[in-house]
Amino acid sequence: GWSRRRAVVMLTILCSALALPSALSFGAVGFLSHLPGLGMGFQDLMDKAFGSFALAIGAFLMAIFCGRIWGIGPALEELFLGNEGFQGRGLWKFMIFYVTPLAILTILISLVRETFL
Repeated sequence: GWSRRRAVVMLTILCSALALPSALSFGAVGFLSHLPGLGMGFQDLMDKAFGSFALAIGAFLMAIFCGRIWGIGPALEELFLGNEGFQGRGLWKFMIFYVTPLAILTILISLVRETFL
């Protein structure tokens, strides 16, 4: 493993390198303010990539994981911990298995159309 000092130095370098384009995209560097071919600046690109796409993809994957990989049974057991009075078991199963993935996929398709088409 790395020593604490080396880890701090490496993380400082990495964070600075990742933060630099954001800091320079407010007019200091024209290239980063208006990225060629994209019609947006670096900040807008990062907002679109992580604030929209990554959020929707993460939600979609979480719905798939809860409904199909982990399974409805274990997910409901976890939901019931400390909440024994939960009444919507059947509705929750239907929503997490069918409705949520389709709704999030619709949102993701809409984001792709809005951004690239």
